[in-house]
Amino acid sequence: MPPNVTRFEQLMYLSLGIGIINAALQYQDLSAQAGAGFTLFVQAFVLGISILFIWLIARRHTNWARWVLLIIFLPGVVAYIPLLSGMLQTNLLSGILSIIQFFFQGIALYLVFTGNSGAWFKKHDLGSATPDK
Repeated sequence: MPPNVTRFEQLMYLSLGIGIINAALQYQDLSAQAGAGFTLFVQAFVLGISILFIWLIARRHTNWARWVLLIIFLPGVVAYIPLLSGMLQTNLLSGILSIIQFFFQGIALYLVFTGNSGAWFKKHDLGSATPDK
C-alpha cells in the first residue's frame, strides 16, 4: 500500500474517532431535536457507511469509492461553513473538534488522489480486468 493511501486510512479513522467524541458531546441536543432512537440510528448508519468506504478505498483498491467519497465531501464543504459559526457559538469544544475532523478528512482525500496513490488504483483496476490463471 502506498504511503499516501496508508495516511488516508489513518486520517480517516482518526476523523471517525473525533466524530464519535463530538457526537457524544452533542447527543443531548441532537436527541432533543430528533429523538434518541433516530439520532443513534443515523449516527450508527453514517459510521458504518464511512468505515465501509474507508475499507473499500484503502484495502480493496476501489477507485469508484474514492470518487464517491470526494463527491460527497465537496458539497459538504458548502453546507458545513454556515453551520460552523452556530456550532462554535453553542458548543465551542464541539465546534473545534468539528473543524479538526473536517480538516483531517480534507487532507485524507487530498492524499488519496495525489502522489503514488493514483498509479496504485490504476494498477489494481488493470489487474482485476485480467482473468485468473
